[in-house]
Amino acid sequence: MASNIFVGAQVVTGGKKGVVKFIGRTEFSSGDWIGVALVDPCGKNNGSVAGVQYFDCPEGHGLFVKGAQVKLVDNAIKSSDASTSSQGQALGSKWDRIAALRVQRKLRDEAKVKAASLEQQAPPSVSVSGASMDEIEIELLQTGDSSQSASTSAEDVSVLAEKNRELEEALKLSKASLQKVHLEMARMEGEVCHSVFLFGRLYLYSIVITSNT
Repeated sequence: MASNIFVGAQVVTGGKKGVVKFIGRTEFSSGDWIGVALVDPCGKNNGSVAGVQYFDCPEGHGLFVKGAQVKLVDNAIKSSDASTSSQGQALGSKWDRIAALRVQRKLRDEAKVKAASLEQQAPPSVSVSGASMDEIEIELLQTGDSSQSASTSAEDVSVLAEKNRELEEALKLSKASLQKVHLEMARMEGEVCHSVFLFGRLYLYSIVITSNT
């Protein structure tokens, strides 16, 4: 294996451009392997083999190769096209943001489940407007220009932060409403108990009066 290959390096393997995402031993075969996230969907997996996840990338972009099959972009491409380097860097940052999006989506789903359990006793949760996280993920994969990727990154972070705040506010409203419902139920129970007490006293008085007459 070439000693100058490292995780995050921009490489070419079999004429396909990509970014190194994994280096090491695997369960599917002996020896050291290099996991590459390809720029184009011409790979064989999503970074996993036989149920074992070695790195994350979109389906069809992952590829495992031996060290002899990989060359650094600087040594393999001798053209004046300066966009190759920025494209590889943008690809790596996109997948990092996609991983963050998936975590946010998981948190969003958990918040929805909690809010749904309070729906019958609390007002509807605040709706979240704008593009969904799935749409943002697709947009990230389709973005190729590095400058556009940087702009998209800032916008995506802002959208995610806003959605997260809205979900937190919705959960807070639901909890506050549920607390009000519990307080109201406790108040009503107190009134019922007081009414029962008064009714019991009146009933005893009526018995005493009847017995005296």
